[in-house]
Amino acid sequence: MATVVAAAFVVGGLLVAGSTPPARRSSPVTVPIRGVRVYLDVSGRSPDHPGETHLTFDGNPRTSWWTDAYLGPDKAHFGGLYDGEGLAIHLARSARLQRLTVMSSTRGWAASTYVSTHGVAMSAPLADWGQMVSSRRNLQGSASFDLRGRSGDWVLLWLTDLGPAGLANVAELQIRASA
Repeated sequence: MATVVAAAFVVGGLLVAGSTPPARRSSPVTVPIRGVRVYLDVSGRSPDHPGETHLTFDGNPRTSWWTDAYLGPDKAHFGGLYDGEGLAIHLARSARLQRLTVMSSTRGWAASTYVSTHGVAMSAPLADWGQMVSSRRNLQGSASFDLRGRSGDWVLLWLTDLGPAGLANVAELQIRASA
């Protein structure tokens, strides 16, 4: 009899435990991009191809925004004219951001990312974007950047090295956030 009672408790325990669904981790969701603009932290210079930034979120990986082609011995670093150039990505809503994915065919490029709760004006200091979130170097084409759960509705992709060709492209941008 004791064996039957013990078995009933085990079966009952399994039934009760099985009736509660396990906790699920929500998958990151894509945050729609409202707009993209070119950002430079220097005055007196025109940004590279500002009318083509919409190509970075048009859903067509065959279209791209390109930097200008820089020449000379320091062509990978914007011809020595400035320290970087960025794409300021304005999101449709504020969120806890997880990942920025950049589709590119550029070889040898480098970039850093920043997250902000407000847009930063053209030629304002890079420090106005806040603390750098992540940085990657010697990228060989498309890459992802960890945004570390920072909250905001603006992301800056700050290009710091154009690679040996002296120009870089961005075909598509995607931002993922916590659900």
